[in-house]
Amino acid sequence: MIDTQTQKTLDPTQLVAWALQEDAPNGDITSDAFIRTDATGNAHITAKASGTFFGSPIIASFKTLTPEITFTLHVADGDAITAGQRVLSMTGPFHALLGIERVLLNLLQRFCGISTMTQKYINALSDPKIHVMETRKTTPLWRQWEKAAVCAGGGTNHRNDLSDMVLIKENHLSHLKETQRFEQLAQLLKECRQKFPDKKIEIEVETLEQVETFPLELVDIVMLDNFSILDIGKASHILKKRGISIPVEVSGNVTLSTILQYRGLPIQRISVGALTHSVVALDLSMRFHD
Repeated sequence: MIDTQTQKTLDPTQLVAWALQEDAPNGDITSDAFIRTDATGNAHITAKASGTFFGSPIIASFKTLTPEITFTLHVADGDAITAGQRVLSMTGPFHALLGIERVLLNLLQRFCGISTMTQKYINALSDPKIHVMETRKTTPLWRQWEKAAVCAGGGTNHRNDLSDMVLIKENHLSHLKETQRFEQLAQLLKECRQKFPDKKIEIEVETLEQVETFPLELVDIVMLDNFSILDIGKASHILKKRGISIPVEVSGNVTLSTILQYRGLPIQRISVGALTHSVVALDLSMRFHD
């Protein structure tokens, strides 16, 4: 199920409208020259590779913007699709179909690529007790739908934006040290809790010493950044010894080939930037037919 935090503010229809304007600022001059204005046609989008589908919110936007085209979606978000499978059929004016082709394909290919990549990570880990999450390394303005694509692939959303959750990272801690305020970390965390009582607080740690000394009893989640498999076990032991029972997140250098190493570890979350920043688009094609 798509996380409700992805159902937020930005209107995809407006973004699609801008994308179509970018692609044809003064019309489609090739179609204007070679295609009759009254010509109609049928087109379908077919998968050229296997993967996981996501794209119904975007197709809904195209329906709104091009009501002269009839759209028939043959799959649902999160469905497995195979090479050669028809995922979308369209009927309408030739000009309109050619006018949306590239933007529609670009968006569907990217979102399906994200959901497909996420599903691969989920399958490689094969541990339902550990959530695989994306990060904020997303395409500006398209974040909520890229995050929805992660959910369609079986993943879980991390924080949606800087307003969504308190996440204290290396740069924040470095600033505290530079301004001689690091010793006040516990007090700052208490004040943060009072200021944002409905927000979760997560803190990033980089060493076992930090796991031992940071006031982790005042946070909701601890992120182990670039910890080895051995040190993850040691960190878990330290937390248990300190009587701290909070979700543990692992981040940094987790790849499709290494995520299996984390199966069965005493962690609850793995964040993977590659789910959105290094995704390979799923190959889809649009062809006309009788």
